[in-house]
Amino acid sequence: MIIYIDASALVKRYHLASALFWQDVLGEHVTVATYDRQLWESARAVDLTTWPKSRP
Repeated sequence: MIIYIDASALVKRYHLASALFWQDVLGEHVTVATYDRQLWESARAVDLTTWPKSRP
């Protein structure tokens, strides 16, 4: 059996989960600063604030 793990996808999910966790704990908006298009779009999809404001 061969298992392929896309490490970059796992890291992106970790960053997104961490931002959501801290937003919940702090009770205020967390800004995700990234130039990665997939991470930026994912952050926007779950109502996180992103920087830059326009899609990279």
